[in-house]
Amino acid sequence: MKRIASLFILICLLICLFASCNVQDASETTEASTDASTERATDEPTEAPTEAPTEKEKMTVKKILALFDDKVYFKQIYTQEMIATIREKLVLKGDILTVVHVIDLKTETDPRPWAYVYEFSLEEDAVAFEENRREFVDATEENGSCVRCGNIVIYGSSPTIATIEAE
Repeated sequence: MKRIASLFILICLLICLFASCNVQDASETTEASTDASTERATDEPTEAPTEAPTEKEKMTVKKILALFDDKVYFKQIYTQEMIATIREKLVLKGDILTVVHVIDLKTETDPRPWAYVYEFSLEEDAVAFEENRREFVDATEENGSCVRCGNIVIYGSSPTIATIEAE
């Protein structure tokens, strides 16, 4: 009985595989025939389609944190309770979704390079926060920087921040 069931499943998988290949071949044939009939319908030479400008991939907290080398930087992801404490001190229309504190544990000089990554639910909150943090960093950090990527703000003294492209 087990052999029959296994054989039946194998046959079903093979049928599905062949069916999917045939559907793909049919769609390619249909596209080719449509293109050929369009060319016959017009006597004008066809131009090669121009490529649409590619959009940058949207920056995410995960992608930003990947820029900070795990062998050098320690990343502390704040809990919801910690974020709520910060939220109380700010005037926001939306919420803070994520806060991550990143600190360089390998550098021997003081102060150690650091960064904060804040993700907001609304981009207008991120814009206002970026302005505030940029003033703070400019006033307190010799080599500090602040970057905003959509609704994410990254600021601090880490040189990695300078490699992040602002949106």
